[in-house]
Amino acid sequence: MAFRLAAAAVLAWCALGGLAAAQTGSGMTMAEIGAVLERSGLPVEISKDGAGEPVIFSQTSGLSFGLYQFACGSDGRCNEFLFSSLFELEPAMSLAKVNEYNRNAIAGRAFIDQNGEANIEHLFSVSGPEDADLVERNLVIWGGVLTDFAIFSGFWSAES
Repeated sequence: MAFRLAAAAVLAWCALGGLAAAQTGSGMTMAEIGAVLERSGLPVEISKDGAGEPVIFSQTSGLSFGLYQFACGSDGRCNEFLFSSLFELEPAMSLAKVNEYNRNAIAGRAFIDQNGEANIEHLFSVSGPEDADLVERNLVIWGGVLTDFAIFSGFWSAES
């Protein structure tokens, strides 16, 4: 019980710290994140999502993804970024299969969206522009998550 309370306190502290950081001008801009992706050899297209918010569109290993921002200050610097990819599968992935993936995954989370399509996401946090190496490490993690999910879902065969 004490462990749960301590864990809850740490999570609350992190959440409040992230909000405070977003309000004080820390974090990174989409342009800074995009530059890290480009240095890693990925194509970068900074655009707007359906709500008019900035999004980076890119791809790795032939798989397309979007990178979205959260916990942003008025200066456009954000502390949270979310890699996301949609898989249009035939037949559609079942909820039981998505749950199986989530039970065994260490990084990333999968879900079925309102259109019945499988999605995979990975969230990461940054403190400021000095965290470019952290972005690179999360890009490597994301590449693994994306590839593993493509194989798990049947989008790719294990031999691909």
